[in-house]
Parts: sequence; structure tokens; C-alpha cells
Amino acid sequence: WGTVPDIGLFTIYAGKFCFDYQLVPLGQAKPKIGSMEVIVDGKLGHRPTDVSSPQGKLYMIVFDDEEAHWKKAKSEWGHMNCEEMLHRSSYSLHIDLSSGHFNQTVDVTESVRPRFWYFTFAACDVSMVTPPTYQIHAKNTLQGFQEEFGIDERGCLILQHLAAFAFISLGFGLRRVAMRATGAEALRSRPLLRMLLISTTGSAAGASFLSLHLAVFSANGVGVAWLEVLGTASLLAGKAMLSVLQLLIAKGWALFYSPQELVQRQIMVCAIGTIICVSMGCEIHAAYFHDWSAEIYVYESWPGIVILLMNFVLFVEAWRSMRDTYRLETSQEVRVFYACVFGASLLYFMSLPLTCALATTLDPWVRAKYVARTEVAGRFLATAILGYVLRPSRLDAMVNARMEEGLESLGEQDEPEAASAGSYSADIISAAGSVPLMMSPVNGAKREASLSGYREASEDFEESEMQVREMETDPAE
Repeated sequence: WGTVPDIGLFTIYAGKFCFDYQLVPLGQAKPKIGSMEVIVDGKLGHRPTDVSSPQGKLYMIVFDDEEAHWKKAKSEWGHMNCEEMLHRSSYSLHIDLSSGHFNQTVDVTESVRPRFWYFTFAACDVSMVTPPTYQIHAKNTLQGFQEEFGIDERGCLILQHLAAFAFISLGFGLRRVAMRATGAEALRSRPLLRMLLISTTGSAAGASFLSLHLAVFSANGVGVAWLEVLGTASLLAGKAMLSVLQLLIAKGWALFYSPQELVQRQIMVCAIGTIICVSMGCEIHAAYFHDWSAEIYVYESWPGIVILLMNFVLFVEAWRSMRDTYRLETSQEVRVFYACVFGASLLYFMSLPLTCALATTLDPWVRAKYVARTEVAGRFLATAILGYVLRPSRLDAMVNARMEEGLESLGEQDEPEAASAGSYSADIISAAGSVPLMMSPVNGAKREASLSGYREASEDFEESEMQVREMETDPAE
């Protein structure tokens, strides 16, 4: 849908669609596999023209994805006249607006392979009275309830339904396990699990919004653009929280508060911010503008490559931090915990770039759906792994003690200044600079008591573990 320019000589891009195919024995007529309805409303001035000449006429010109057709036409776009465009086209339709309205349905046949069709309009020196508006409604009639979707998009509605169900179930499961273990204080005393639940909620909400949009799209071929954008925004919020959580587990709370982690904070903020901005820009552009590129899906374009690069940067930072933390850890049980978190990071950050690299070997009409399925599956499995290791258990005290270790030295550095001022103070170094945070003696005492409790619990756990080992090695006792 759209409006053509109010000039007499132009060429515009209107959209693309991937049609199905059906093999037939040699010599038989090609079967109908789809349809294309073209509706144009407007008024053109009458101008004497030669019936056999394209001059003075408005055309809808269709190119298929062959090298000699669309790719050639795109490379020479703006330099071809009407005769040349008609010569390179796969199909052309003269738009007769003598009555002010044009409506025609064209049957599509294909028996070789799925094929992308690119729709354009060309005005060959016409006189505009009322600029025409157009609608193009393409269908794959052999696909049943998915007939509104191109072959490259087949299965996306089912995928989002499954994703919404999976993330909603996972979120309720995590919350129930936490509440059953320690009651109402379960999430308040476990910030890591709370962050994971926020990420799961974002993924569930995003998949739900996209499911609603695609359900409407399957009925009318248009969908709801604002639902699509809202769904993408929710997904990005969930992904950003999941990325921060994995880096936070690797570095501890010092990632936010320690001056030594300023560079890591800046890398994290820049990478996540770039992913969010580029992804939202691509989604808004796809929802409200016509993408006339020959790329099959977003990760073949330069914005997609930027997103993949930022994912790789986040993985390298998570891997480096997790490696250092793992080497310094003495408890075998906590080491297993960090190994599981690293596995989740590997699955989350690297599954998408590797799949996109392998997708170049696949046919263009299946790349997008395989990449989408891998992204959803990788995100869900990474969330499930983190949910398993962050569930309420005897590791809670030890892991939380490790998370707080980076803050102890920070508090010791600020203690002399706090004593002279009569209050506790600490410097939070953010990506924007240094922000003084004043803490009352009561809050400082609470923090010290919390750290002491974590340390005592960790020491008690390690002592009991050593006693069990001694009993196992001494049968007589």
C-alpha cells in the first residue's frame, strides 16, 4: 500500500513477496500456487499517445529474483527509461485509470522453486490529476491459514505462539520455585533471580505481542504495526537484561560500582545500546517503510552485521570475565556454577552469529526462518540454564558472597574519608562519570551485616563439606 509521487515521470518500489511452487511432470501446465490483487485509485489526465508506446501510461512492473531481472534493475535504478524497465521485467500490468479505479487479480504459477517477486510502479510521462494510491495483496493459496505469509516467513506465527507459551511457563515456574523455597522474601533477597525473571517477562511479552500481530496479519495480510514495534521493544528489553545478568554474574556487583571496571561498563553500555538502537531502527523501518533491498533477512544487511558484531563483543567480555573468576574460585561447587553460566553465555551470544554464518549455505527462502528459530531456541535454553543454577539452593549464600567481594575493597578505600566526614560514602563510577552516594551509618551497618552473614554462611558450608569428606575417608569414625 502507498501513494505514488505527484509527478509525471517516476519509478518507485512497492514491496516484495516470496511465492510458493509446485513440481509438475514435464509437459503439463503449471499449477496456480498464488495470487496477486492490485488495487489503484486515482485520476490521470488524458494525453494523446501511441497505443503501442508506453509513453503516457502508468505501469506496475514486477521483477523476479533472477540475476538478470531484479538485481540488474536495482543496480541501474534511476537510469533506465520505461522501455528498458519493461524489457527487464518478469511481468508488467498497464494501470488503466480512465474510471478512477483499477482492480485486477493475477494468478501466479511456479513449478521450479520458491521465488521472490519485487513490485514497482513506473509512470511513463503521464499527467497527474489525482495522485494514485495503491494496494498490493499477494497470497500463497496452497498454504492454508498461512497463505498471507511469504514462503520465507512460513512458520513464524507458530514459532511466536510456542515462544510465548514457553517463556510464560518458564517465568511462572521460576517464580513458583522461588516462592515455595523461602516464601514472600524469595525474590527480594535474590536480585539475580529477579533480574532473570524480568528478562523472561520481556521475552514472554514480546512473543505475545508478536503473536497477536501475526494472528491479525494471517487474517487480513496487514497486521498491526504498533503491536509489532511494541513486541520488538519488549524482546530487546528482555535480551538486554539477560546480557547484563550474565556479565554481572561474571564480574560481581563491582561491575557497577568499582572504578576499575569503568572500561568494562562502557563496553557493555555501548554494545547493548547499539544492539537496541539498531534493532529498533530496523523494526520501525520494516513496519512503516518499504524495504527494497535484495537482502532476504536483516542479518544479511549492514545493520544486522553490526548487531552480530556487538553480540560477539559481549561474548568476549563475558568469556574473559568468567575465565578470571573461575580461576580464582576455590570451591568446586561454585566452579560448576560458573561453568554452567559460561555455557549459557556461549549458547546465547554465539548461537546467532554461527547460525547466520551457516545460513549462507541455505536457500534464500529458508534462511530467515531457521535463523529466527535458532535465536528463540538459544535464548530460551540460556534462560532455562540460568534459571536452574540461580534457583533457591544451598549455593545462594556462597554465590552472593562472591558477588559482594568486589565491594569490600571499595568500602575499605572510602572508610577513612567517611570517618572524617561522620558518614559513610562511596563513589559509584558509571559510564557518565563519578556520582557520590552517601550512606547513613545504619545503612552501612546493614550492608556490613549482610556481607558478614554471607561470609559466615559460606564458611559454615565449606566446614560442613570438609567434615562430610573426613567421615567418608574414615569408616571407623
